[in-house]
Amino acid sequence: MDIVFANAGIGGQTPLDTTTAARFSQILDVNVTGVFRTIQVAAPHLREGSSVILNGSVHAVLGAPGYSAYAASKAAVRAITRVLAAELAPRGIRVNQVTPGGTSTPIWGRCGPTGRRQRTDQPERPPPALRRAFRGRRGRPVPRLG
Repeated sequence: MDIVFANAGIGGQTPLDTTTAARFSQILDVNVTGVFRTIQVAAPHLREGSSVILNGSVHAVLGAPGYSAYAASKAAVRAITRVLAAELAPRGIRVNQVTPGGTSTPIWGRCGPTGRRQRTDQPERPPPALRRAFRGRRGRPVPRLG
């Protein structure tokens, strides 16, 4: 095997005052344990010179209110990336993380990162924390090629 792209992840609001332990654990289980187990299962099949890429998020450093579990899980992915880079380096395997910026997808029209319902007939406007992080710019998806 030459490459592994570990992109396990679910989002969801986890406000401090209303989040159950089960919901918090569910997000961490998928986003952290899922990524780790994916790489753990693939590692014996990786050849020297192969690559492992983990998918991160700006939420690891953003501090968006109401997203504690998601942010914590993506911060854990950053840490796992560093640890596995050191662990797999003796085998000549590179480990990196990509952190894509915000992308205008349908989810932004339904419910923004603040957790408040947004009117879909209004122009999309992310909350101030995200506007600062992305400097008012978000990517636009392109149709799949091929």
